[in-house]
Formats: sequence, C-alpha cells, structure tokens
Amino acid sequence: LFLFLNVRTAFWVAAGIPVSMLTAVALMYAFGLTINMISLFALIITLGIVVDDAIVVGEHADARARRLREHPVVAAETAARRMAMPVFSATLTTVIAFFGLAAIGGRFGDLISDIPFTVIAVLAASLVELAEAEALRKGGLEPGQALDVEQKLFELEKLVVSTGGR
Repeated sequence: LFLFLNVRTAFWVAAGIPVSMLTAVALMYAFGLTINMISLFALIITLGIVVDDAIVVGEHADARARRLREHPVVAAETAARRMAMPVFSATLTTVIAFFGLAAIGGRFGDLISDIPFTVIAVLAASLVELAEAEALRKGGLEPGQALDVEQKLFELEKLVVSTGGR
C-alpha cells in the first residue's frame, strides 16, 4: 500500500483491514470453522476486495482534502458518505454471488463450504464498519467534530507521516 498510495491514505486503508479480518475469524470460530487452506484462500480473496473499497474511499477523501482544501476530517466524512452506496452495492453483489456457492451440495460442496461463509463474513464485517461510521455521523456528530479515538489515530498518522512519508 505504501508503495502506490501516499502515506496518509495507505495508513487509513491499512487501519481498516484488521477489523474486517478479525471479525471474520471470530465468526468462523463461533460457527466451528477452522483456518485451513480453503478458508485462507477465502480470506485472501476478501482482503483484496476490502482493500479496494477502502482505497476508493481513501482516494476520494484525499482528493477532496487536496483539491477542495477541506479539513481532513471533513473530507473523510464527506468521502465516506458519498462512497457509501457504491461500496455497499459492490459488496452486496459480491455477497450474492458467493451466497450461491453455499447452495452447492455433495462432496464438492462440502469441500468449498468454507469459502462462501468466510467471504460473506468478511464483507459483512466491512459493511458493518461502514454502517458504524455512518451511524456515528448521524448520531449527532457535526462534520469535523472528531472523536477521541479519531484524534489519537490522527496523532499516530502524523507520527507515521513525519518519520518517512511522502
């Protein structure tokens, strides 16, 4: 990520990956799935999808901050709001496609059953993350009003950028 994106965007894209992946692993554990070659394959597939969605939002926020000179928090909130439906639609179509794999029966269905469950779990977790951000915004936060956690993350971002960013 740090090779192809500026440090700020890469940092925020990378920050969202553990949330989706750890949530999916927790759901896998709760439903009795193990981490094996098939489920790791599904995690790798969804890693690309989650990162791609985060890059779309991150690049839009970066463009708003640079071109429109918006405050970074306002640019991020606006980008998340404007990109919510495209990201939701793309994720939903992928979930529907993988849901069809769950209907396959027989030995082959037993072999690949981890794939649809894992993909759907990761993508659902990423949608929940998007919905939480929107709910926080609608829950009374004014544009630009950062939470304490956001302030700490911005401080960490500044530290990362100052120690070797572009």
